[in-house]
Amino acid sequence: MLSALIVDLLAHSRGTRLWTRDVIGSGPRTVGGVLEQQSVSVDLIPGDLLLRSPFLVDNYDVLLISGMVTDLPIASQVISAWRRRRGKRPIIAGGPFSGYAERILEQGVDVVVVGEAEATLQELSRTSVFDEARIEIEELERIRGLMFKKNNRVVYTGPRPPLTTRDLSKFRPSCRLATHYPGYWAYRFYVEVVRGCSNFLLSPIAIETKKLYPGCAYCSVPSYWGPARSIPLDRIVEEVKCLLDAGVTRIVLSGPDILDYGRDWVSANHLLAVKPDDPPPNMDALRKLFKELFEKTGFSGDKNSILVENVKPVTVNEDTASLLGEFFSGTPINIGVEGGDENLLRRMGRPGALARAITAVELLAKNGLYPQVYFIYGLPGQDESSLQKTFNVIKQMMSKGADRIILYRFMPLPRTPLEDYTRKEKLSPLELELENFVKKLNYKSKTRMIGRKILGIIASKMKETYIAYPLSHGPVIYAYADKDHRKSLEGRIVKILITNIHSDRALEGKILTIGKNIRKSSKWENMYKTA
Repeated sequence: MLSALIVDLLAHSRGTRLWTRDVIGSGPRTVGGVLEQQSVSVDLIPGDLLLRSPFLVDNYDVLLISGMVTDLPIASQVISAWRRRRGKRPIIAGGPFSGYAERILEQGVDVVVVGEAEATLQELSRTSVFDEARIEIEELERIRGLMFKKNNRVVYTGPRPPLTTRDLSKFRPSCRLATHYPGYWAYRFYVEVVRGCSNFLLSPIAIETKKLYPGCAYCSVPSYWGPARSIPLDRIVEEVKCLLDAGVTRIVLSGPDILDYGRDWVSANHLLAVKPDDPPPNMDALRKLFKELFEKTGFSGDKNSILVENVKPVTVNEDTASLLGEFFSGTPINIGVEGGDENLLRRMGRPGALARAITAVELLAKNGLYPQVYFIYGLPGQDESSLQKTFNVIKQMMSKGADRIILYRFMPLPRTPLEDYTRKEKLSPLELELENFVKKLNYKSKTRMIGRKILGIIASKMKETYIAYPLSHGPVIYAYADKDHRKSLEGRIVKILITNIHSDRALEGKILTIGKNIRKSSKWENMYKTA
C-alpha cells in the first residue's frame, strides 16, 4: 500500500479560514478512518498549512481533498501544488465537493467520490489507485459512487444505497488524525451522531420544477447523505472517549437534528418510514446516549465540554427540551426556522408551522439553553411582504429567548429543486436593512454577557491581546491580563470576566485566574521541531 494525504479545505475559501476557525468537521477524519482500516498509511493536513509548506506533499502518493463550493479557489491552488511536486499521482475529491464534480474534475482532480464515502472508498482502496498510484478506468467503472473522466467525458457510476446502521458500525472515524490539526486542543471537533435528514418528502417546488430531489428545496443533505440514520451508540462513545484521551477538549454532537437519534430504530421496517415528526423522538435512546457520553468518556466539566449542534422545531417539545436542558443547560443550540412567511416555507417543503418554531425556541430557552436561530434571505418568491414577516418573526424569537440570529443569503446548491435558480437583482434595500437589523440585534444580545465569568481556552496571542474560545462554546473572546506574564498563556484554561462587546461576533474580557496548560503539539509542529 502507498501513502495518502488528506487535505481539509473546509471553510478555507481562498486560503485562510476567516470565520469558524475552530470548527473541525467529521468528514476528513471519517475518510481517514476508512483508509486506516484498509492498512493505508494516511496523514491529514489543513489546506492553509499545506500552501505555506508545499514540500510537505513530497512523501505521499495519493492526495484526497474535501471542501465546499466556496473552497474551490484554494482547491485549485492545492491541486496545482500537488501537480508541480507529485506529477500525475492521483487526486481524489469528496465531501461537499461532490456537488460540483464536473467543475473540480476540470481543475485537475482524477476521481470524485459522490455522497457517502465509506463503502466507495473501501473498494477504491483495493485498486491500482492506492496500490500503484495509477488510475485504471476499468477498475473505476466497477465501483458505484464515483465520477471521473473517460475520453474527455464525465462518467458517473451511479449512486449507492444508503448505509444502514449496521454498515455504519463497521467504520470508525480516525482519532489519530485529530492531532494533525495545529491547535487541535482548542478546537471544536464534530462527532457524527445522525447522518442524513428525516425530511425526505417532496416539496411543492420540487414538483413544480420537476426536479424531484427530497427535503427542503434549498438543502442538498437528503440528496447526498440520504435519510436520517443513527450512528450506533458504542461507536459514538468510543470516538468521543478516544478524542478526549487524545487531548481534544471540545466535542460537538453533529447531525441535522440530534433529536432524530434512535427514531429510525423505532421504524425499522424501512428507513423512509421516518418522517419529520413521526415517529416521535426516541426518548430512551436519547437519554442513554447523553448519559453514557457524560459517564463513560472521561468527560470533566472544568476540562472539556460536550455540546449538541442542531434541532428541528418539529421534534422539540416539553420532554425533549427538558432532556436537553438536563444535560446541556448553559450551552448554545442551533434551530432552523429559515423565514417568517408560512406560505413560502410550505412551498419550500419546510416541515412544521411557525407557531411551533416559536414555541420550540421558548422551550429551549426555558430549559437553560441558548437557541441560535437560522434564517435565510434571498429565496425565490421572497418578496417585500415575506421579508417584513421575517422581521416580525425574528423579533418574536428574540422576545422568546433566542440568543442569536444567524442570517445567511440563499445560494443555489446542486441536487436541489432550486439548483438552476439564478438571481440577477442586487440586494434590495429591505434585505440590506434586514442584515443591519440582525447585526444590531446580535450586538445588543451580547450585552447580557457583560459581567459573566466564563471558562475559556487561550488559543493564541495577537500583540497584547489573547484570543480565547469559551470551553462550552460561544463568541470568540479578546482577553487581557492585568499582569505581564513572562510565559505565554497560550494553551491555558482560564476564567474570564466579560467586560465589553467587541463586535456582533466577539466579546472582550479580563483574565481572572489561570489554570492548567492543555496545549499539545500537532504532528506537523513536531515535524518542524525535529527537522
